[in-house]
Amino acid sequence: MSGATRRDTSGSRYHFCVRLVVLSALLLAGCDSLFGLTHLRDRSSVDADASLTDTGIDTPSLDAGTDGRSVDAYVQKTCAQLGYTIQIAGSTTFYRGSGGVQKTWIAAEIDCEDDSSLSNLVRTHLVVLSGDVEASNVYSGVLFSNAPGGFWIGLSDRIVSQNFKWVTNEPTGYPPAATGSPWASGQASNGAGEDCVVDSSQVTMDDVPCTENHYYACECDSFDPKPGNF
Repeated sequence: MSGATRRDTSGSRYHFCVRLVVLSALLLAGCDSLFGLTHLRDRSSVDADASLTDTGIDTPSLDAGTDGRSVDAYVQKTCAQLGYTIQIAGSTTFYRGSGGVQKTWIAAEIDCEDDSSLSNLVRTHLVVLSGDVEASNVYSGVLFSNAPGGFWIGLSDRIVSQNFKWVTNEPTGYPPAATGSPWASGQASNGAGEDCVVDSSQVTMDDVPCTENHYYACECDSFDPKPGNF
């Protein structure tokens, strides 16, 4: 065999070996890895994997309540912890004043109610009076005699005229009627829009428009506000 023939044969063998090596590399590494391609798996496989590791699924936190609030929102709080630190003679409940703020009757009731939540055993609302003594003590001991125009109490006839009801169903029996003591002279007058009640330093009640702004006293006890009463 001539030298030229041997060189041709060697060259063919060399190229054959190179092709074989490249083909082996392709088979071992895969075309995707070798050429930097992104391999698209079967969609059912992708969905199955995603269902196992999907971090977008909403899973409530262990410290969250059923409505998304923190567990802290369900912790029972006492009246004192809610800011009701005033206790006056002749009463087993606790009070707070309006802090020098004047509001309409509805705004005052809402402000009082917002101090507690439905989860609490104690509830908060505009003060519900049991008699003249409590009314006098609230004026002097809760509002510190700083309500010259009178202060809102949780009494109104917003639902039925001349049928005054407290904001709770607490059976106080006070006031005993829609006229006479503890009402001021000529009250309750039931004038136009005069459906909400203020008490005064003289422990006399007066029905005035609910849109007026007055100081107010809030009370903390076990009685729920009853929206049907007002």
